[in-house]
Amino acid sequence: MKNQNEINSDAIHSMTGFSSTQGNVCEQMIQLETKSLNHRFLDIKLKLPKNFSCFDFLIRDLLKKHFSRGSIELRIDKIKSDQNIPEYNLDAKIAKNYWQQLVQLQKELSCNTPPSFDNLFLFPDVISKNLNNEEVSSFNQTTWSALQALIEVNINKLKIARATEGLNLKNALTQLIYKIQKHVDNITKKRTVFKLVSQEKAKEKISSLFKNFSDSIPSDEQMQTRIAQEISFFYDKTDFEEEVIRLDSHLGNFLKTLNEGGTVGRKLDFTLQEIGRETNTLGNKAQDFQIAEEVLLIKTLTEQLREQVLNIE
Repeated sequence: MKNQNEINSDAIHSMTGFSSTQGNVCEQMIQLETKSLNHRFLDIKLKLPKNFSCFDFLIRDLLKKHFSRGSIELRIDKIKSDQNIPEYNLDAKIAKNYWQQLVQLQKELSCNTPPSFDNLFLFPDVISKNLNNEEVSSFNQTTWSALQALIEVNINKLKIARATEGLNLKNALTQLIYKIQKHVDNITKKRTVFKLVSQEKAKEKISSLFKNFSDSIPSDEQMQTRIAQEISFFYDKTDFEEEVIRLDSHLGNFLKTLNEGGTVGRKLDFTLQEIGRETNTLGNKAQDFQIAEEVLLIKTLTEQLREQVLNIE
């Protein structure tokens, strides 16, 4: 039995997913979140702390190795703790110099209001923040190794989430294909009935025309020949048997591609275009209200397929 954290390489992957991971990178606790949405191509967005900005290209390359499509946003936040409270330095020499100048200015202006310490701290360089390695962006192999390991854990979680959603999509798509196939089968049955009814209507119409506009009623042999010609001409324009055969083939290819798995989003989208093309041609040729209703239902289901396929990698 496979571990639930193992990813089937033949699985269908959705482009929608979310994962979150916490970990320690060089004595700094960080929160890493990755969310993925559907996109025609691979679009990567990174939101990194300043001290991790030097790893931007390495993180992008790492994501490209695991994903081929989707809008992927990776965010890294530092988790604050008592150890992360920044330290500040007071430069007494600079503060004293500012203070002396303020006192001197107060005397020269004959101002009754004495200088305030609150104003003193607003001057530049009086108070400065201690810079540590968490705020300096410079490449460090040890830091990158720890960060890479954490990112790969998070990527694996995201791939599992996308595979789980992909399985749900596969089941939904399969059910939609079965529904379309049912309507195609109905069209095949109705086509046989439609053909027989059309033949009878053609016979009656041609017989009526001969009676109304001919000086003499033709023989049965002549009548049958004429009817056969008219019916042949009619079916040349309205017969959609080839469209039904090709539609059956495209539906089979769609299911086959789903079962093959992998990165199949674009291939499925192309097959859907072919299904839509054959359905439109079939609808244009159909001269029967009941068949037209079946075609309309197929178009509705095909649109539902297209909306779902947009989420597949």
